[in-house]
Amino acid sequence: MNFDPRAKLIWAIGGIAVIFSTQSLLGQVCILTVIIILTKLVLSSLIRTFKAVKYLLIFLPITFLIHLIFSTNIFSILIREGIYGVDWKMILLPMKFTLRLGNLLLFMAFLINWIKSLEFLDCIYSVLKPFRRLHVPIDDLFQVIFIAVRFFPIMHEEYWRLDEGWKTFIKDSKESVRHRILNVRETLIPLMIFSFRRAETLADAMVVRGYGSCDKRTYYSHLKFKMEDAFFALTGVVFSSLAIFYAN
Repeated sequence: MNFDPRAKLIWAIGGIAVIFSTQSLLGQVCILTVIIILTKLVLSSLIRTFKAVKYLLIFLPITFLIHLIFSTNIFSILIREGIYGVDWKMILLPMKFTLRLGNLLLFMAFLINWIKSLEFLDCIYSVLKPFRRLHVPIDDLFQVIFIAVRFFPIMHEEYWRLDEGWKTFIKDSKESVRHRILNVRETLIPLMIFSFRRAETLADAMVVRGYGSCDKRTYYSHLKFKMEDAFFALTGVVFSSLAIFYAN
């Protein structure tokens, strides 16, 4: 069922609160299990979901080592007493910190695919809409954000086309890092020209459609908080509260 993004946001905030409030290693392992099960049930693909944070997950072992070095004196104990003098409870704190960070990254990857970018912006906009009475330019601010969110995929697609075009004319089996940097430099110039032309077209379209006039603004989509959305949001609040209570 496609719930209201505001109800999804309540679940997201509750999930992040549970991750940060859980202090035990077993609790973090349970959270990791729940995230994997939710991703499999809701989004059905673990690899595609976690692909967005795969490069960040590489730094988790480095984070563990840095935390282990600077938060414990395990290396000095190893030098003085050897491996038999190490209290393995000292490793629990770096493990909990690293696992909490990993859970946060995986949960954010789940949220990115569960709450779409435009849904999330619609949600934030509806929450901040009452501030218009205080003469805060909410509409103008979010108009810029909405345009940027829609503009980045277009730029990425155009960059991919230009890059493939360069590869068609210039074939080098032994492509070095220097050649890749030069290719990026040669691709950025036509990409900037393309972006400026698109920006001018967008500005003309906004002027033609009366953007900035005193007429009442219309919206592409309207969020409607239904009964099932309220029940879903209330369930998220209750579940998060119970999880935080039993975690402490």
